[in-house]
Amino acid sequence: MKRSLLFIGYDAQVEQEIRESLCDKVSECFFVQTPVEAIRTVDDHAVDCVVLNFSAFSDASLIRYFSQYHPGIRLVLSASREFDEVISIFSESTYSRLPRPFRLEQLREMI
Repeated sequence: MKRSLLFIGYDAQVEQEIRESLCDKVSECFFVQTPVEAIRTVDDHAVDCVVLNFSAFSDASLIRYFSQYHPGIRLVLSASREFDEVISIFSESTYSRLPRPFRLEQLREMI
């Protein structure tokens, strides 16, 4: 079954690699940079999975938003160890953790 995926905060090079590796296997791939773009995309499209490049403490607001307003969306977080404490505040059942740097095979398995 094909799904819609939203990737938040990935640079152009990583975006291109993800597109080549995954996007032909799903119905739609969206790439955004800001929380506002992410919220608009999820509100306007039927997104099944969000992959968030957790790179700043402010990204925690997106986790909260998705958990509160879109609990059916699968959330995958890609983050370095320095954010473990912040991420641990959220329930383990709300998200899956993808260590950074990640391999595309790992991402493919999680989504």
